[in-house]
Amino acid sequence: MENQIARIESALNRFVPETNELYKTVTDAMRYSLLNGGKRVRAVLTLEFCKLCGGTEEMAMPFACAVEMIHAYSLIHDDLPCMDNDDMRRGKPSNHKVFGENYALLAGDGLLTKAFETALSAEAFRVAGVERAAKAASVLAACAGEFGMVGGQCIDLETENQAVSLDVLYAKDTGKTANLIMAACMMGCIAAGAEDKLVEAARNYALHIGLAFQNSARISASTHRTTAAPMYPCWGSKKLSRWWIRTRTRRWKLWLFSPEIPYSCAILPCSLLIVPNDPNTHLYCTRRTKRRGRSHLHP
Repeated sequence: MENQIARIESALNRFVPETNELYKTVTDAMRYSLLNGGKRVRAVLTLEFCKLCGGTEEMAMPFACAVEMIHAYSLIHDDLPCMDNDDMRRGKPSNHKVFGENYALLAGDGLLTKAFETALSAEAFRVAGVERAAKAASVLAACAGEFGMVGGQCIDLETENQAVSLDVLYAKDTGKTANLIMAACMMGCIAAGAEDKLVEAARNYALHIGLAFQNSARISASTHRTTAAPMYPCWGSKKLSRWWIRTRTRRWKLWLFSPEIPYSCAILPCSLLIVPNDPNTHLYCTRRTKRRGRSHLHP
């Protein structure tokens, strides 16, 4: 995993190189946020889904970098005073605190357009083919636009400090968080030339991960140090599970399996997990025991 992330970092550095041109300040601002650490979850998912569908890491790398650029741009704009007004990001001053609001805005714009330059670059055409690259770029645009991530942000602004219905919450979380993860997984499949059935399976799989991430963040923000959280295994289920998952004191993990994709599973943090009612998607909870060193599966 560390070697893979290092390769992603190297590719990002190559796609957005340093410059001494007159626009150096905006390039520096772009690189500041793009190369400012991060887990690279979306990029890794793109590479891994490509490999799961019979492709190679090289075939998916331009699209992995493109989704990271979209993610970085969204964080820059999120931190602006007109949005969340955050001064820090990943332990460092936010982009607008270093370069000013004007250059932060332009850096976000630059990363957004650079993402599609990368997804439709000569390298992307060479490693994945023109048709696949165009399809992947189309998916990324749809997931990042007004019906995806931007739309989720709009719902968030419209409903700030309001009690909302479950449907509105679902739409907001799907837009804000899940859509880029969905794009990452789908682009990996597309780069490998997977059939539509697998691309759709990857989309549903990523939707579940995105909802889990957003709810994990919501719990962390509201409790700061969560000690226990309930798990709801089905979206809209009449009968809710009574399971309680202990965090921090025990090594619990959630596993989400999609039978459509060979060997696929998601290791999720212990948190409130809401999953659409899908008979083909299964949840398991595992706890590794120290005595025997193996995991027990609890469906």
